[in-house]
Amino acid sequence: MWSTLLHVLMTAADQVKEAILDLSQAFKDHGRFLARSILRLTGDGPHVEDILQETFIIAHRKQASFESRSSLRTWLYGIASNLCLHHRRSLARELNALEKAATEPTENLAGPEKAVEAAQNKALVEAAMQAIPFKQREIFMLYEIDGMDGPSIAQLVDIPLNTVWSRLRLARETFAKEVRRRRAGEPT
Repeated sequence: MWSTLLHVLMTAADQVKEAILDLSQAFKDHGRFLARSILRLTGDGPHVEDILQETFIIAHRKQASFESRSSLRTWLYGIASNLCLHHRRSLARELNALEKAATEPTENLAGPEKAVEAAQNKALVEAAMQAIPFKQREIFMLYEIDGMDGPSIAQLVDIPLNTVWSRLRLARETFAKEVRRRRAGEPT
């Protein structure tokens, strides 16, 4: 009886150890992709690492509920995407800060004109990206920036393929409209 109990406990300990090793490998395999996705969905800042870390904390807590109906990458992306959405909802002021910075006069810095133009273009793109609704921005980022194809995005985000194309079209329209509006100096 004691040997059976000991065997069951050792088997359970081995399974827990394997699960931890699997998450460690998952971080190695998918961490960069998730970090890039978080960065593009929420913008740059120290929160990117926090959201990435929180993704794996949640994955560790909920690993028993992972049923392999989707790939591990899809499951982790879903967790990260939900955290990004929560972050964006709680930090709506970020868009206002970008808008304010874009309207402030820039000082003549002692750098080459190309560097200034590149910085302005980067700010323009980031502001236009933030104007795209989250679910559309997510698809836009995966397709246009990460170079994923539609079927892969549909599987990753767990939505129908036609929804991918619809969100991509709307995101492109919003992005182009925002870039034109900001270049023309129109108010928000």
